Amino acid sequence: MESVNCVTANKTAVLERERTGCAMSLNRRVYDRGMRGLLWLSAGITCALLVFLMGYILWRGIPQLSWQFLTSSESVLKGTLGILPAICNTLYVVCVTLCIALPLGLIATVLTALATIIGCFIGSAHFWGYYPGKLWSVFICRILLLPIKIEGREHIDRHQSYVFVANHQGPMDIFLIYGFLGRNFKWMMKKALRRIFLVGYACERAHHIFVDKSGPKKIQETIDNARNTLQHGTSLVVFPEGSRTFTGHMGLFRKGAFQLADELQLPVVPITIDGSFDVLPRMAGFNFVNFHRMRLVIHKPIMPQGKGIADINQTMKASYDTIMADLPEKYQGYVKNKDQ
Repeated sequence: MESVNCVTANKTAVLERERTGCAMSLNRRVYDRGMRGLLWLSAGITCALLVFLMGYILWRGIPQLSWQFLTSSESVLKGTLGILPAICNTLYVVCVTLCIALPLGLIATVLTALATIIGCFIGSAHFWGYYPGKLWSVFICRILLLPIKIEGREHIDRHQSYVFVANHQGPMDIFLIYGFLGRNFKWMMKKALRRIFLVGYACERAHHIFVDKSGPKKIQETIDNARNTLQHGTSLVVFPEGSRTFTGHMGLFRKGAFQLADELQLPVVPITIDGSFDVLPRMAGFNFVNFHRMRLVIHKPIMPQGKGIADINQTMKASYDTIMADLPEKYQGYVKNKDQ
């Protein structure tokens, strides 16, 4: 009798589970169908809005299209409207940047890093730490078809060591200075750049100076390395802002480079970089290279007049004012950089 009751109870439990499962399954099916319907409705609304916007643009825009509009540029003085520069820049970006410059640039970067590493192992870092990078920078600028203008090379004495200080408009600053300054030097760069595959190690083998701000001892080691570099007759290139601009305007200068120049009584050479921000502005994520002229202005050296904090501040202010004076009007004036 007990076994019959157990069997009956088990059957009842199984039936109850099946009924519960069917109810849950039905609820899940209703939920899934409802969500699928909402997704399709959202997609339909989005497509409808897109079609409407494209249709509205074509409806209003097609009557305005003309050969003159497609083959002329916008001019306030002439009162003309045109999109030829935009068309040319788009073709430039697609054809040159993606199809040609990107693969060739990556190959050239790897080969340059390997040449620098191997050359510094078997030869002099003074030679191999500069010339492969110089050729690489010129190559990158040439395959991007960027116009380059250099002014003021006559101000540099090849037998003199300098502390070069420049505004930092963007990553193209590296190629412009490395390729066209015309002077063997060492970079003073962020420690984070050491982590770049191959390139960071190549910079270390070339004896470029990584700025480590993790503590007073590391900061002192950085200063000692820079001092040792300058005492051996090599010049130094520094971006005193310490960070790229977000707007094209200059930020604040830091005193490190000017303190080194003051301590060793070396001339400071201000360098104005113009156009680099227009070529590749600092933006989040991937950004295309734009066609724009880059200009490197090498100003007259600021010779040491004394020694001490007053002379450091005076040299720093003179360098800042000199660099800014050669920037276009749209980039004149100080704008706070949130990375400083």
